[in-house]
Amino acid sequence: MKTSFFTSVSPHNDIYNKRLKSIIMKGEKEYIEKQETIQELRKAIIDGIDSGIAENFNPELHLETIRQEYNNV
Repeated sequence: MKTSFFTSVSPHNDIYNKRLKSIIMKGEKEYIEKQETIQELRKAIIDGIDSGIAENFNPELHLETIRQEYNNV
């Protein structure tokens, strides 16, 4: 009977295979979550570009408002 590294009968390999599967599944889940985040960011960028240039926008005032909100958290 020919066995491979993953199908060996040893109970240690069964534990190893379960851990390996768990690690792979966790990595895959993190990858999918990051891909979803990237898609959301791309959509937000496109929405921002499509919205055009804001009128009467003061970047210094906006930055100061953001800093105040951040410091109050």
